[in-house]
Amino acid sequence: MMHEFIFDLSKEYPLLAHDEVIHCLNGEHIQYEVTKTNENALILNSNLSDETINHVASRLSMTFSIGELLFESNTSLGSVEEKARNHPIKDKGSLAVRYKNRSESIESKSLVQTVANVYTRKRLVDLSNPDQVIFLLITPKKIFVSDQISQVNRSLFEQRKAQFRPFFSPISLHPKIARSLVNISQVNEKSTVLDPFCGTGGILLEAGLMNINVIGSDISENMVSGTRKNLSEYNINPVDIIHCDIGEIPTFLSSLVDAVVTDFPYGKSTSLQGESLKELYTRSFMSINQVLKPKGRAVIGSAVEEIDTYVTSGLNHVITYPLHVHRSLTRYFHVFEKAP
Repeated sequence: MMHEFIFDLSKEYPLLAHDEVIHCLNGEHIQYEVTKTNENALILNSNLSDETINHVASRLSMTFSIGELLFESNTSLGSVEEKARNHPIKDKGSLAVRYKNRSESIESKSLVQTVANVYTRKRLVDLSNPDQVIFLLITPKKIFVSDQISQVNRSLFEQRKAQFRPFFSPISLHPKIARSLVNISQVNEKSTVLDPFCGTGGILLEAGLMNINVIGSDISENMVSGTRKNLSEYNINPVDIIHCDIGEIPTFLSSLVDAVVTDFPYGKSTSLQGESLKELYTRSFMSINQVLKPKGRAVIGSAVEEIDTYVTSGLNHVITYPLHVHRSLTRYFHVFEKAP
């Protein structure tokens, strides 16, 4: 039976948050139909079970929560009350009504109280540890009311920031960005992800925590050693961590990988061993194309916005996400697909 589900999205990187959900579902081979999307929420029809919802939530980093949509309404209290009465909920035990207000012009108290008056009648209310949460997402034009199924524990990403790992380097992606990029690559637990510029292993760490097979390499022996330490700290056993140049990758990998997710060297703060960025990019794309399976995705971070000006070895450019990741620095994350 099809139901409508709502994903409460982070507004930090709206397009990335939206696409992370879509490509995570694609990677898990989940059937769905998007019915509505905006910078606040993604709503889709699917026959997802609570178990599957919880699994998807365990993968996402740019979503706050997922719930079964009960109704949407304008901001009129009369309309909200009428729709709440017309959309009864199952009794799952104790209940709490919670909300998030993303509109500066809408007062939330009366809206929350109106919904609570309908749904908490003859129900045990527990605000601290409820069995069921009715969630209001208040936006400037609409209110979305859902029976919340799962929340994303985003505090875990803060706990895994580079400075809290055994091996530290200041040039490291935030874990929530690394996680979202892995999801953008459309992989699942049967997949293998390669990071050929693994650095301290942040991308591999996030993939490994999703039970995805990981392979890493780096030209720096120190980084290879550091990656191994960081993965070991989180009980992740990689397929291999290789000390080698990007051009040597095809000689080390006897089988093709499902996805490549990596962050290319910056060019200024990272040693290029006397090589120009153009030369490095050309060799890198050539190696990536050789080891990537047909239809596989490569998600590549770069300081270069116009990546198409470089030789990409026939990989098809899909989309670019510009992200402000460090002070005034903008990184561009380019998504490529290999032809079938």
